[in-house]
Amino acid sequence: MITLTADAFEESVRAANSAGINDRITKPVDPGRLCDTLLKLG
Repeated sequence: MITLTADAFEESVRAANSAGINDRITKPVDPGRLCDTLLKLG
């Protein structure tokens, strides 16, 4: 599962990981990072 968020604080990242999130994309979205993340998790 991937989240799209404007919140990239370490505390939020840890909470998301604890909830089962595999990775995150922060806003503004970098198309290259999005593609890399999707390929990594795909």
